Amino acid sequence: MTDLDSNQWTDQDGPLLAAFARASRSDDGRLLLEDATRDLGVRVRDVMASFDTLKRTGFLDAHFSHDNSGEFSHIRLTERGLRQTRLWPTPETALDRMIAALEAIADNTDEDEDTRTRARKILDGLGGAGRQIGISVAAAAIGGQIPGV
Repeated sequence: MTDLDSNQWTDQDGPLLAAFARASRSDDGRLLLEDATRDLGVRVRDVMASFDTLKRTGFLDAHFSHDNSGEFSHIRLTERGLRQTRLWPTPETALDRMIAALEAIADNTDEDEDTRTRARKILDGLGGAGRQIGISVAAAAIGGQIPGV
C-alpha cells in the first residue's frame, strides 16, 4: 500500500492537460502559471510537477519561462495528448463530418440536381449497416491505410 495520491490523474494531471489543450487553441497560445494554479486550486509546485509528468510521459511539449511570473508557451499536444483530450479525430467523428457535408450538398439549391441526387444516394447508403462501412472508410482515411491490403 502506498500513501501516494491515487487521484493524481483525475484531480491534477488530466485537468492540467485539458488547460494546455485549451491554451494551445487560444489566440495567444499561452498558459499562465498563475491561472493554472488558480483554476486547479493547487500549489505552483504541483502544477510544475504535473507539467513535468505530462511532458516526460509524452502528452505534450511546451516551453516554460519564469518571466512574467511564469508562463507556458509554444504548447503542442502530442498525438497521445490529442487522443486523451479527444481532439484527435475518430472514425466516427470523421464520418459524421462527411455526412454533414453530404447533407449540405444535397440541400444546396445552388448545386445541380444530379449532384444533389447523388449526395442523397450516398447518404441513403450510409444508413443502417452502411454506417459501419463508412466508419471503416473513415478509419482508413485517418490512418492512411487501405482495408484488406
